[in-house]
Amino acid sequence: MGARLISTRDASKVIELAGRTMTLGRGAECEIQIADDRISTWHCCLTGHDGAWAIQDLKSTNRTFVNGELVGEQPRRLSHGDLVRLGAQDALLFEARFVTDERDAAPRKAHADDEPLRRKTAELQAALLERNAEIVRLSAMYKDLQIQRSAQAGASTAAGRVNAQMASEMDVLREELGRERIEHAASRDAAERVQQRATLLESQLAAQERKFRSELNDGNLRCKELESKLRMAMSDLAVAKESLAMANDNIRSLNQAHEDAQARLEVAAALNRDSPARSG
Repeated sequence: MGARLISTRDASKVIELAGRTMTLGRGAECEIQIADDRISTWHCCLTGHDGAWAIQDLKSTNRTFVNGELVGEQPRRLSHGDLVRLGAQDALLFEARFVTDERDAAPRKAHADDEPLRRKTAELQAALLERNAEIVRLSAMYKDLQIQRSAQAGASTAAGRVNAQMASEMDVLREELGRERIEHAASRDAAERVQQRATLLESQLAAQERKFRSELNDGNLRCKELESKLRMAMSDLAVAKESLAMANDNIRSLNQAHEDAQARLEVAAALNRDSPARSG
């Protein structure tokens, strides 16, 4: 069954699908090359077997979509009319409609009795498509490794110097790490001592606080007792003042009586002195 991809932007651009595997990407090794920096070197692959086709994403940067749904690492079977898109909707890079020859599809509907066989065949086809996609992915990885090895071989001398420099820097870093570990251990011991000292001070502070509270309570009790005694003393003082005032009044009365008696005595004495003279 023939299959092809027809561009949704330009219907004149038709990609005929032939063979078993076709890769899409920016790389020159791809069967379908798309010259766009946003397309990965090995973006996705199409695998076909017995007229059935499946698409698989090859861990591309901008991913692969079918009918708006993300295609994962497992192959996804394509059906007539599916919309294949590379890149997200807001960064559309490539979009085409997958179409098949409908004339070849009609006779398949007439054999309803072959349904179990067709299911088994479909399962085998899916497994084969998955295996082909895995082979394509591994081939892409192998090519990338070859490119990396070539680049590494060309830069072996520089890499040696870099490795030597890195080894020297690693030695320096190890020494610094050793010193930092010693300093960290010393800092940790100092922090533990500070923590112990802080705990001791907190305990002492709590004991002092309890002592001060107890003394404050005792002081409040003594203050209340002194206030009570002061009130009693003030009451006694008031009574004493009243008694003193009464005593002062009595003294003044006694003084007055004494003065009166003294005056009477003086008068009586004068009268006694005058009495003999008159009698003579």
